[in-house]
Amino acid sequence: MNIRIDAGSFAIARETKALVEQLLTAIFVDSSLLYRVVRCHQRADRSFSVRGRQFHICARCTGLVCGIAATPALFFAGTHVLVAIAAASIVVTGFDGVTQQRGYRNSSNIIRVCTGAVTSASVLALIANLLAGWK
Repeated sequence: MNIRIDAGSFAIARETKALVEQLLTAIFVDSSLLYRVVRCHQRADRSFSVRGRQFHICARCTGLVCGIAATPALFFAGTHVLVAIAAASIVVTGFDGVTQQRGYRNSSNIIRVCTGAVTSASVLALIANLLAGWK
């Protein structure tokens, strides 16, 4: 199997990376709206940065915000599935936070953003599902 990567593919990748950086900067760095709405500790060691500029919110809060955007993807999952996902994600997020706070281990920003995103997406989808009366 031969895989060819030409200069055009690298140009697309560079353009995509630049677009993602611009989007992240506009949402999480240049706009202070998120910080005003989501009061966050903003610790540098627990926050992402783009080109040396720190996000206004930490990695877990970033995940929570991204999870809100991902919520519609879970709207049509069954209530039982959403309950299971939401419960599991809340337990995992709580375990991550508590074990880190008590000094048992160190978490990472990747774990924080993932647990935050899955928790907010599943809990919001579950709430929407229950309010709409879906089964």
